[in-house]
Amino acid sequence: MDELRVLAAHRPPLCFIDAAEHGSQPIFSGYLVDLLPTLLNQAGLQLAYELSVFTGSGGTLLQNGTWTGTVSWPYPLLL
Repeated sequence: MDELRVLAAHRPPLCFIDAAEHGSQPIFSGYLVDLLPTLLNQAGLQLAYELSVFTGSGGTLLQNGTWTGTVSWPYPLLL
């Protein structure tokens, strides 16, 4: 089974992230969190997905052609 890694930021009402207590995993909820499995199902995709907390910016393209923020996270995987 293929895996999809998803970065999530606390952006109500699209995504709520309840802080983890005592080292437990954070709880994700909200419109986009609920929509993800529906989209995968409608597309006929069999994917396991992992939500990870991201607290930075969306990203900025730098003059040297690299990215900062969320966009920079998967970028090396695309090369």
